Amino acid sequence: MKIRWQAKPRRLVTRGFSLLELLVVLSISAMLMLLATDGYAAVRARAARHEVRMALWRLAAAQETHRLQHGFYASRLAVIPSMATSATELASPTLPPAGWNFSLVASGEENWELQAVAMNPVTDPVCAELRLDTTGMGFARAMDGRNTSRECWRR
Repeated sequence: MKIRWQAKPRRLVTRGFSLLELLVVLSISAMLMLLATDGYAAVRARAARHEVRMALWRLAAAQETHRLQHGFYASRLAVIPSMATSATELASPTLPPAGWNFSLVASGEENWELQAVAMNPVTDPVCAELRLDTTGMGFARAMDGRNTSRECWRR
């Protein structure tokens, strides 16, 4: 009885990834990261707009409360509640959102107008200025001066 040894073909064993595979994975992950970053920035801008709108509505409610208590609208805006020192000042019920300046633009016996202006309008160039008046009408202006009320005040 003869035993024949068969030589098995040698297989090349590869371990790891090729350079091309690594480059493809890196480029795909970079594209996904870019998309996620842009989406995250848009979500943050919308959240900041909502926070500013809510602060303006709180100030509007405080203005109406001031009129009920004193018989007239406040002519000055004290942003920090403890800073309201007289009956002519309106104290904000809460601290305003960071990065925005709030002011009482116009105030008379029958009307008022509140304004919020972004300190750095580059972060949200579409809604760089928001206004709210006695009638509850919201107005917005972009960094370049165009009217963006519809986009910034949509609910």
